[in-house]
Amino acid sequence: EGRATIAALGDEAAAVPERGGLAERLIEGKNNRDTVRAFSVRILSLAKSEFVANVLAAVAVASIGVYLGDKAINGEMPLALVVAFFVLLRLAVNGLTSVAVSLTTYARFYEVVRNGYEYLTSPVPRPDKVNGRPALHVPAGADPVPGALDDDVPVARGVPVAVISPATLNRYTQYFHVLALTQKLRQAARSRLNAAALRCTAALTEPENLKQQGLLALDQAELTKRIAGTPIAELAPDAGTIQAAAKDPSAVSGADRARIALLAAVLSPAELIIMDPDLLATLPEKARGAWLESLSGRFLAVAYRLDAFHGCRLGEIHAVFMDYERAVAVVKAEDAVKAAPVVAAGLKAAKDEEPDEDDLEEEGQV
Repeated sequence: EGRATIAALGDEAAAVPERGGLAERLIEGKNNRDTVRAFSVRILSLAKSEFVANVLAAVAVASIGVYLGDKAINGEMPLALVVAFFVLLRLAVNGLTSVAVSLTTYARFYEVVRNGYEYLTSPVPRPDKVNGRPALHVPAGADPVPGALDDDVPVARGVPVAVISPATLNRYTQYFHVLALTQKLRQAARSRLNAAALRCTAALTEPENLKQQGLLALDQAELTKRIAGTPIAELAPDAGTIQAAAKDPSAVSGADRARIALLAAVLSPAELIIMDPDLLATLPEKARGAWLESLSGRFLAVAYRLDAFHGCRLGEIHAVFMDYERAVAVVKAEDAVKAAPVVAAGLKAAKDEEPDEDDLEEEGQV
């Protein structure tokens, strides 16, 4: 049941009115409580490791201090030598503490568990400002890909970037789509940029999200005032259509769902908008251009599935290929179709080389 609920929550290709209830059931379920409790124990392991190392170091220093102090008092050891020994001992203790913390930090699965814990316990109700300068970057040593660029590519506001990944864009994978634009930023900066992102998917037309984005509170006069003078003044859905979607998302057309989701993005304070190209495909090309123009002050990403990628569709200039967590290639948009099968083959080969769960269990029993 838990897996089915997770799958339902992750499918944002269509609006699901009961999605909020599914999330509540998942979060309040026993399995999730047990998982969060396990995460808490695992996360605290870092602090516990440092605490234990510090306590042992303090006991060792005290014991050695008593011993050497007695030697110095009795004249068996020069006081200057004792002082020098304690200076070196402090450096050694700091080094050993760092080693203990590092071993805990890099223990198997720690990073995955930490990211999962942060995701579950740090929801972002409202997007924030971008802090940092996004750029497309691939670490040195990446496998060769046709048309791959060696230099970093700055991400400009209003210019869509294709993010091509094996994962579908949803609440679980948003963080990794954001990482596509922030590979060179510090972890804290990446987290802040993730907090500044909004997924422009059909899920934005669900009642809970419409309320969270403030669209249900807008009457027609206020809505008209908010979009007056913008490229979408004549294209935006009216308040009645938004209210109809809140009552039953299936009662509005695919084009109306796209317009509502895009309106939420335009009115949102989010500075990074991650868009579903299939949602925007329901709109005429001229209308898509007007909506993108209305988002010209934001950083724009277009999320494509690698196994269903047949070319960039929203005027992208560059594309970044991802595995499930990091960038593996940056290319010009016109080279993306040629590069896609090479990236897919490389990811498949890497996956085939990974040990399966049975191998890991046997390894743990040795």
